[in-house]
Amino acid sequence: MSIIMLRLLQIKNGTKYRREVMAKRGRPRTFNSDDALKKAMLEFWSQGYENTPMSSLIKTMKLNATSIYAAYGSKEALFLKAVDLYCRNDGSRIWSAVQSASYPIEVVTELLHKSAEEFTRPNQPKGCLIIMASAISSSSSPSVYQKLKKLRANNERVLIKRFEETKTISELESDKPISHWKSVAKFYLTVQQGMSIQARDGAKPAELLDIAENAISAWDAINEKSFVK
Repeated sequence: MSIIMLRLLQIKNGTKYRREVMAKRGRPRTFNSDDALKKAMLEFWSQGYENTPMSSLIKTMKLNATSIYAAYGSKEALFLKAVDLYCRNDGSRIWSAVQSASYPIEVVTELLHKSAEEFTRPNQPKGCLIIMASAISSSSSPSVYQKLKKLRANNERVLIKRFEETKTISELESDKPISHWKSVAKFYLTVQQGMSIQARDGAKPAELLDIAENAISAWDAINEKSFVK
């Protein structure tokens, strides 16, 4: 075999080897990762974590499984990144409104009114991604379970902090201990979670606002006594 023929064979075999390696590793990342992540977020938001199969993600992200795993590592890792994206964007609008409140009752009003608006926003899945994906056991996916639990606990801490920051403005509310505000926060977050489920079931913005107003109307009665004895 001539040197030229040997060299051509080496080149051919080398090209074949590189193709095999690339096939195993998946295509080079030529897609827009931010756009793909947003598509995944909407899919998880629409179906929840456990009810979203890889086949749905492949279809909505327009990527093959190898590319998804190469870019994000696993379905769990992809979901956690999608949750972070949701918290930075769609979910943050509710909590930005909460930060603008000047009185404790305004904290609750902003929370529930903004939730009614965001949970029924057109052209997106209804309800809250964090709430709708929370129906997951700790054993089936510990990292997802812990992430969602941590986010819910953080929402409670934020609400309690806002109550504490604004409570001295009202004489009725200023003498309440932290345990009271924790109970109040749990109550209104439970209302918010119920609003998310109602939105997913088709409730209109006006219907969610009625729920919000009914809960807000209980404010004075709630603050006349602490839930914790």
